[in-house]
Amino acid sequence: MFWYTIYTFIFYGVPALVLLPLVTDFLKRSSPLDKLPIYGIPKGPFGRIVAAYKCFTGAKQLIDEGYKMNTALKGAAFRIPNLFRGSIVLLPSFLIPEVMDLPENVLSIAEAENDRLATYIMLLNKQVLTDPYHIDAMRTQLGAGSAGYIEGLEEEIISAFEAEVKNLETRNDRVGGYVSFGSEAVDRIVARAINRLFLGETMCKDEKYINKMRGVVKTIALMGSWLAFLPTWVRPAFAPLTTSGLKNYLDELLLILGPVIEERFALHQRNTVAKSAADKVVEPTDILQAIIQQAWRREDQTALNVVLRLIHLNLTTLQTTSIAVQNILLNLATRPGGMNNAEPLFFTSQLTSEISFVFKHYVSPELSARNATQSALARSERLKVRPESTGWSLRTLSHLTGFDSFIRETLRLDCAPAVALHRKVVDRQGVTLKNGLYLPYDSNIAFAADAIHRNEGGLDAAVFEGFRTAPPAHHLPSPSHTRSLLQSGIEPSPPPMATLTRDNTIRPLYQANHPFIEGKGTPYITFDAGATADPARFFKVNLYKLVGKHLLLNYEVKDFAGGRKENEGRWLMMLPPRGGASDCCFKRKE
Repeated sequence: MFWYTIYTFIFYGVPALVLLPLVTDFLKRSSPLDKLPIYGIPKGPFGRIVAAYKCFTGAKQLIDEGYKMNTALKGAAFRIPNLFRGSIVLLPSFLIPEVMDLPENVLSIAEAENDRLATYIMLLNKQVLTDPYHIDAMRTQLGAGSAGYIEGLEEEIISAFEAEVKNLETRNDRVGGYVSFGSEAVDRIVARAINRLFLGETMCKDEKYINKMRGVVKTIALMGSWLAFLPTWVRPAFAPLTTSGLKNYLDELLLILGPVIEERFALHQRNTVAKSAADKVVEPTDILQAIIQQAWRREDQTALNVVLRLIHLNLTTLQTTSIAVQNILLNLATRPGGMNNAEPLFFTSQLTSEISFVFKHYVSPELSARNATQSALARSERLKVRPESTGWSLRTLSHLTGFDSFIRETLRLDCAPAVALHRKVVDRQGVTLKNGLYLPYDSNIAFAADAIHRNEGGLDAAVFEGFRTAPPAHHLPSPSHTRSLLQSGIEPSPPPMATLTRDNTIRPLYQANHPFIEGKGTPYITFDAGATADPARFFKVNLYKLVGKHLLLNYEVKDFAGGRKENEGRWLMMLPPRGGASDCCFKRKE
């Protein structure tokens, strides 16, 4: 089967890849978008093939060029090539609120996702995206006021983290006592953590399930990206080449999850037909059960349907969360701070102090008030970690305002893709934006997220300032703040330790109306915005803090010699550097 696939691709796929750009250009109709400048397509019959290669290997450079050229035109829109599919229109940031407010039947997120990942084919079921009730189930379970998942999430992160460290120590994979944490280790930790929320305590620890789910997510992301290069009408012909491995994963996931799903349906059916409250049983509170309940109402009661929706949740959550955790750990080890950004491991020491302070003044009193001190200590002893590692809640995590700021800055500078907030015009009449730009039917639009983050929203936007948005109590000097003091004739003084006071104004990152989270009033678009905002954004931010908290309390981070390497652009994504350059090294504290 493997060689048949290879031969089929060589004899049919390669000629098609060469001829399709020529046919596409020949059949291409004129469009109102043709007047917008496009970057990256050299002249000649094979210009689109060259452009596709340039975009796949260095889209960021093309986008940065277009952004800088059009900033001079007061934020005019521009285009980048999209092989066989015309182009992607990149809009200026001031149009973000308007685009976010337009409904799905005008600007479609699902159709844009299908264009980028061919998910209608890769997920084998278009209804998963056109009726995404699993997303609504997750949004309901992860509302901003839902704090019940923190204890289980904290325990799963600690357990998974320690298992990875033990595995590395068993293999003696360390230098000078330091273990090297790479992307695979981070990926497994994140997979266990998010599936604790999706499936509960038992299934998230099933190694076979975790490996299969990670495998299917990577297959869809990789093969779907390649399939998405082709026009929609060509994709079905190439689908067998990309979905054969996916079907194997799907069959294996059905074997693992099928009995669990059938049991959950039976449980919900029993409660549905129960004649009194005494006849009902308590249903699990994880997202799987919420999906089961939604599927029951729609009479869509098949294990395959539920598994596909769980795959889609993992697809939209696992990779982005894993990449963010890698960048946070890497920044802790590599980003200098302090005066003139010259002190190595500055953020590591400052944030460790903040965590210890918050535990003493907030976590410990809260545990005493709930009579939960002994149970938290018992968990820390069972997990073999420091006592400060357990017992945190949604409220006490919100007091880590320095860590909030560090996470925001990491997401802003290191986790934003080259292009984000994808939409596709599905209104047959097209849509005219308030600046007069007409977007015809079937056009793809987005925003140059990385370029916007590095050029808009404040002084030295391209410089990493970990405490850029920290409350004044931190008194942490940033390069821009230091320069502004010097320009005013004020000599900046060395900062005290970054600690909080009891009367400090708390501005939690998970707060629902925070502009960084909602994308309103700022050019930061990490989590989308409004009704289309990432339903897992609060959960993700708390996961980042729980991982970082555990690392800083229990391990000594090694300074990264040579500093941080820049992330690598692959197609429209920005990924941590390869070849061990993104590994965070640490050893257990004495």
